[in-house]
Amino acid sequence: AAELGSLMHELRGMRVTIGLRSDVVVRGVVEEADDAMNSTISDVTLVPSNGGVSVAYSLLYLRGRQVRWLEVPDQVDVLRTLQQREQRGKRSLQTFRSHKRRDKKREHGQAAVAKQPSAGTSDRDHRVVPMGTADRRS
Repeated sequence: AAELGSLMHELRGMRVTIGLRSDVVVRGVVEEADDAMNSTISDVTLVPSNGGVSVAYSLLYLRGRQVRWLEVPDQVDVLRTLQQREQRGKRSLQTFRSHKRRDKKREHGQAAVAKQPSAGTSDRDHRVVPMGTADRRS
């Protein structure tokens, strides 16, 4: 299901047909979607399976768990789209991990620098002056 959610996310801006568990068919343009297939669809037409009257909506929110099937537009290569999405996810995870390592190194380096007093200074050499006050030496 996560793969289909990823696919739905990649279909943003495309016209799709979605079959719901209630046997209603939804046709419209995917505006937003998450990996759970929760989606916002615009320019919507709901078609009941019993041949009833179609209903049009300008915007519709679908819960992913209600989706039974998804008809993907012909111009979309499903396998390639899912592979690209997976690669982007791996790159994002690698980037996240490398940034986390870099940040840890920086924190460790700053902590080491903060602990080491500079040569030739003592605590008496430093004064703390509150912000916004002038240094008043007479």
